[in-house]
Amino acid sequence: MSAHFDELLPRLVAAYERGRLAPFIGSGMSMPVAASWTKLIVGLENAAAIASATGDAANKPEALVRRANSATRKLRLADPERLYAAVRELLGPREADPPPQTLALARLCWPLVLSTNYDNLFALAHRRQHGKDAPGGERPLRVLGRSTLDCQHVLSSLTSPGPAILWALQGFLRAPNTSRLARVDEERAAEVVIGHQEYRAVANRELHFRRAFAEVFRSRSLLFVGSGLSESYLLDLFGEVLEIYGPSARPNFALMRRGEVDPEFMLARFHTEVCEYDDHAELPALLGRLADAVENDACRQVRWSFAVHAPREATGVGVREDFSVVRGQLRAPRDGEALVVSAGERNGRLHVGPQAAAVLAELGLPAALKPPSVQRPFTLVSSAPPVLAAVAVEASATRDLRNVFSVCEALFGELDRLGVKRVVMQQIYAGKRSQFPERLALAQVARAFGYWRRVQPASRFELELHTWKPAIYQELASGRLDLIELLSSETLRFWAEIVESSGAVERRLFHERPDFSVGSLLARLELPAEGWTLEVSPAPNPDFAPREARELVDDTLIDLGVAPGSALVLRALG
Repeated sequence: MSAHFDELLPRLVAAYERGRLAPFIGSGMSMPVAASWTKLIVGLENAAAIASATGDAANKPEALVRRANSATRKLRLADPERLYAAVRELLGPREADPPPQTLALARLCWPLVLSTNYDNLFALAHRRQHGKDAPGGERPLRVLGRSTLDCQHVLSSLTSPGPAILWALQGFLRAPNTSRLARVDEERAAEVVIGHQEYRAVANRELHFRRAFAEVFRSRSLLFVGSGLSESYLLDLFGEVLEIYGPSARPNFALMRRGEVDPEFMLARFHTEVCEYDDHAELPALLGRLADAVENDACRQVRWSFAVHAPREATGVGVREDFSVVRGQLRAPRDGEALVVSAGERNGRLHVGPQAAAVLAELGLPAALKPPSVQRPFTLVSSAPPVLAAVAVEASATRDLRNVFSVCEALFGELDRLGVKRVVMQQIYAGKRSQFPERLALAQVARAFGYWRRVQPASRFELELHTWKPAIYQELASGRLDLIELLSSETLRFWAEIVESSGAVERRLFHERPDFSVGSLLARLELPAEGWTLEVSPAPNPDFAPREARELVDDTLIDLGVAPGSALVLRALG
């Protein structure tokens, strides 16, 4: 017996809030824009000049598998580009809009989406919902495939913050949208596999992919939508994980048309609860209800509080709340408190965003402030109550992640001088259109606070940081952004990626002090300074271009703008 959607909904919402729910999408999410499995086979047979079989026997699952393998093999052996071109043409009309079910799924920002589709319809739907003009800020999407490096990035995303990921398990093509969708990532054309036998053969050869999939399967609750859970090669892959590791503590979920699978068998054998519906037209409404519940009616954590130096056992003395992050709107300061807002400069005036403007109005201060002069890194706007405007954007309008740490360091010194007990602080940004992720700005604030407490142990003010951006608090709720490490340790955790001229990639994790130099990194990696370029990902500012490593040997992690979770990418020249 299948589960009722009303019963599953609270559990789906809870899993999403904890960052544990990951959609697994299949061809049903792209129809009717893209061709169905049967129409795809017929289209490939036409491209391969193979006469399509007719009759009921030709459309049985085992016959479709044979037909797909035959057409695909002929096209691939003749010219792989002919195969990819044929598939692109079958992914729907040029510039087609995503279907309703894909748009409904993309209303929520998913850290990880698994897909067996070749098209970029979900990528377009995500861009529409979470692009540069999105109310909650831009949430970039990265498309990854089955390569060793891509699988490593997928595994890193399970525990470390990063951009949203579309994991294309069977290849990815930039179609049907070719102009309205900006370049998301390189195509994974060479990874396109069609047909169950071809996919099974690839999965068996690529041990790194199977192990990465197993880790995702064990650590996430998969939500199957539009995917063929009746397909034997998928069930074999799931079954292998369950046989080796046993059932996960997190169940999977599936929204499927009635009669496609046996719900009791799926629950007993694959730990998957199936919610059945009668018609595919119901799917957009079900996914819309999930989005509504997440946005408006979820049990969620609203505060993360930390004591920087706290005993493990009770000592009879109350533990201080030194650093806290509040999920919500900025508030006005109370007695003994100071207010810090994030500001920019325009024509000699300080300008703040709507939230800060509302709080300043409550205090009787205008939103467009004109002090005698705009001071950097902060301007004292008011003394009673103390109001400080943090200016992390340089006078040249340069937006740089490195400014956030230095601004906080100067602010904390002034707050100590003012003798305030508590600071109500808006998340500081280095410009509205900064290219670095917003979570890194929070990481810089936390790092700066932890550093300040280590070098100034007599400092006693408490910091209450307010943020309403989902891009930030979802990382906290999922545990992917580790504030305890940021507050406790001076070392920076970052990746070094070595990309050889052959395309081979080596990836290593480092924990180093901020004064760790590029020269020391090269020595540790046993690389010469000559013949390599170095880039920082994400870059600390829009103008931070890759440079030859030999020019940067004396530069430190601070100089490069490396933040927790950054990657230093070393590429061989030539």
